[in-house]
Amino acid sequence: MSGTRLVGEREALFLLSGSPQAFGVHQGALQALGNVVHLGADAGLASLFDTALFGLAWSALAGFYHAVALIGSAGVSANEVATVATGHLPFLARLMTEHAEQISTGEYPNHDGTVDVHAAAMGHFVETSRQRGVAPDVPEFLKGLLDRAVALGYGHSGIAGVTEVIKQPVARAATPAR
Repeated sequence: MSGTRLVGEREALFLLSGSPQAFGVHQGALQALGNVVHLGADAGLASLFDTALFGLAWSALAGFYHAVALIGSAGVSANEVATVATGHLPFLARLMTEHAEQISTGEYPNHDGTVDVHAAAMGHFVETSRQRGVAPDVPEFLKGLLDRAVALGYGHSGIAGVTEVIKQPVARAATPAR
């Protein structure tokens, strides 16, 4: 999960799954590689985590790249954006933990704002991007997700309720037969 440059460092994340007994036998040696996490006996779980966390990383990076472009349109350096953005990460980590509990219970209190409020704010994000000459791909994707949540009745829910929308497959146009 961390690329080869971190192998041997504490920040390197290695996700493993499969036989707990085999993991137990080799755990000491594996930990020399970095942060080793055994996810359970299901051999496919490490691959699923890898895929999902790859998506999480790219989603976060896409948001960061968009922020750099948007704030950079005002002449601010990427380094300055990074300094402010990384200071915001502990809050985001706390939200993930709090929202995981909400997702587990299926209760989505709106003390972080409703989906309706966030959808409106995302519309402003899209428009601001356009006005500043920045491609709005990232905020348009997020606005579409929030708009789907509103359309499915989650507008008054807290924002973690968007998870319920993501769980639902999106109807795709049928592919013409060849």
